[in-house]
Order: sequence, then structure tokens, then C-alpha cells
Amino acid sequence: SSGAIFNMPIIKETNLSNVVRKLKENNFFIISTSPDGSDKPEELPQLKKKVLIIGNEERGIRKKLMENSDFNIKLEKYGKTSSLNAAVSAAIFIYELKKRG
Repeated sequence: SSGAIFNMPIIKETNLSNVVRKLKENNFFIISTSPDGSDKPEELPQLKKKVLIIGNEERGIRKKLMENSDFNIKLEKYGKTSSLNAAVSAAIFIYELKKRG
């Protein structure tokens, strides 16, 4: 909801590699998303400090960001669906990660 912006930290930065580096220096785990990801959200260990990177529908996440991620997760798709909307995917990923603590 639009009110959530007042209750969560938002960072604006044009160079995401710098952000990832700073977050890792502060003991955050970086989780990227990709249809080619090797990890399933429900199989991740419990992580107190984590950051989720969601790519756009057209290009996804840049290769360098994925290489600097600790985990690269994907959603299992069923049927003939080739992909999901980024907002829908983000909601599912956040739900799954929240369940893990």
C-alpha cells in the first residue's frame, strides 16, 4: 500500500554495485531474482539481514549484480506461463522470505 513507504527504509542510488558493496560490508545477504536462478526461496537459510533485488520484466537484473549476490532465487512456474509480472513476483518472493524469518 502507499502508506508502507513511511515505514520502510528506501535507498535511492544510481549505481547498484556500490549499494551492494556497502550492504555486504554491513553483513547483509544479497538475494537476486532470475528465471534462471539456482535457489528456491523456500530452501534459503534463515537470514536476519537480507536484501532482495527484483529486475524488470524486459531485462531482469544485470549479470554483475547477480554475480555479486549471495543467492539467486527463482519461482517455479506451472503450465504454459513463461514469466510473471515483476510486482507479482516481488510479492511472492517477499512473502516467501518473510516466512523464513
